[in-house]
Amino acid sequence: MTKAYENKTFVSSGGTVLGSAVVPADFSTGGGIDESWQGEMVPFKATMNAGNPGGTVFLRSTSKDVHTDLRNPLLKTVAALVAVHTEAGYDRYTEPEEYIRAWAENWAGVPLKLDAVCDLPSALGGDRELARGLLENDKNLYDQFLEMNSGVDAEQCFSSLYRFTGQQQGADIVVLAGMDWQCARLTYGPAFLNNFSDEMKKLYAAAREKLGLKGDSDYLGKAKEGIQQFKETASKMTFSDYMKGGILAKMKEQKKPAALAVEKENQAVAPVSPEREKRCDLVLWGSQRRYGCLMLANEEAEATPVFLNFVRSVSPDGGLDSRESNAINRKFSQIRQQASMNMNIAMQKTAQLRAMQARTSQMIARNADQAREGLADSWKRKMASDDHISQGYHEAAMGVNSYTNSYGQNVEVGVAADHVYENQYGDVYGVSGNALDQETLNDLNWKKIG
Repeated sequence: MTKAYENKTFVSSGGTVLGSAVVPADFSTGGGIDESWQGEMVPFKATMNAGNPGGTVFLRSTSKDVHTDLRNPLLKTVAALVAVHTEAGYDRYTEPEEYIRAWAENWAGVPLKLDAVCDLPSALGGDRELARGLLENDKNLYDQFLEMNSGVDAEQCFSSLYRFTGQQQGADIVVLAGMDWQCARLTYGPAFLNNFSDEMKKLYAAAREKLGLKGDSDYLGKAKEGIQQFKETASKMTFSDYMKGGILAKMKEQKKPAALAVEKENQAVAPVSPEREKRCDLVLWGSQRRYGCLMLANEEAEATPVFLNFVRSVSPDGGLDSRESNAINRKFSQIRQQASMNMNIAMQKTAQLRAMQARTSQMIARNADQAREGLADSWKRKMASDDHISQGYHEAAMGVNSYTNSYGQNVEVGVAADHVYENQYGDVYGVSGNALDQETLNDLNWKKIG
């Protein structure tokens, strides 16, 4: 009997339109959306679900899932300087087969055995150029986050379907799990610190000032010293966590298609070559989209065409694409604003230090006169005068004004600041010039206290 199909819209329980796909007319549809950030490039994750009336066949498709494997210790330090970055997406690289197996097992709730592999008839599976374009876009987005330019050592895009078998509550099951895989090995060169953009230089310099690091104010000189030390100790470093075989090391090789019914060939593991041991600084890996079909084994013949039609027709909602782009743009805007704010703070501190000597000399002279006059006063008048002198000397010598934050703590901010703000943690910052608009304060969770 021929099934009747419909192009159905998938809507989350909260009313968000997730996309559409062709499924049998009697299948129910639904889904959900996880609003948490996975990383700088994944502000949320959407899932589309469908199932037959008997509860024996289930379809699923999930949106973009991208991870970042930071392997260069200096690069990790640079990323840590970006205060609004999202660490959830930092994860060690996993081979594609294990990556899709973990997703399938999490869905099925039982261990699964890989049985066969073939090409996936998804939209990206039929358009390699589009797939590579999406990978290049992800690479560029991460470069923007780091404010650095990377080089691509190797990249890989393919769409594969994996057949797994297992048992669930005593019944034999089959799971078809496919994905639009993407992966790129990125390098920044041995002296990548010299390639910082202007914004990253400002952020780095501001961080040094905030942390109270001593030494030459020319941060490039310090960066070059750090690079030289890195070069001298590089031969002693262990890169055991770096590339050592597997499919990631073969990114430049052409993937050969295989038939769905043909079992995966048993191939001998090739020896680790110098190419496989080549160091890389960062690996972007994951999937643009995943697709799954969970069914009883005796339903496979009927359910497989249903699943393949589902895979070919899945179309994410355009509103979600715009929502993703807007969220990423807001994230990068916050990064740039914070970098600019940190730079202003550093510049204010520099100006305060230049004026400190003159103010200190003036205060010493004035305090000396007040001290001589105080000797003729009563003990009470003298103590009050001494307190005033001590406080005035402290503020003038340090070049600060005192404020009280929302926690009742006394804090000091440079006199060059025209406006003073605090964040939700009680940290206080001074800004010279015009006050920040309320929208910017809301984005950064800041409020004005002076």
